[in-house]
Amino acid sequence: MKNNQLNITMQPFGNTTAFLLEGSLNQITNFFNQMFNWGATSGELHDMGNGKAFYFYAQPEAVLHAMMRVAIISLSTGSYTKGLKGGVMRLAKMKAERKFNEIKQGRFLRTSVSNDTYNLGTITAEKPSDYCGAISNGRD
Repeated sequence: MKNNQLNITMQPFGNTTAFLLEGSLNQITNFFNQMFNWGATSGELHDMGNGKAFYFYAQPEAVLHAMMRVAIISLSTGSYTKGLKGGVMRLAKMKAERKFNEIKQGRFLRTSVSNDTYNLGTITAEKPSDYCGAISNGRD
């Protein structure tokens, strides 16, 4: 990690995407709560086992939209956007897209290839034959 910043990595995972958050527990929970509150995810935060890296599942478009909503809130508290062409929305979209484009692509979850195998069971006969080494009852 650089400069005590929250590092975000994303990995496609089936029909969704997993987002890995690395940083302090406060940074991780704040970012996840923002994504949860703005509807990017309805899941939960999963610990990677060390208490410093957590992941959650979400659609990338939903995460970008939630990041834009968070940027709108943070920018609307300042008065420096008055008279700006496009207003807060344009500035928030640029800020969210810049932050979203900083998300790295990576692999942090194991994926396994599904090998479908079928078991046909065991083949048995109702009456053992001489060919199998069984004793015949006198019939040829």
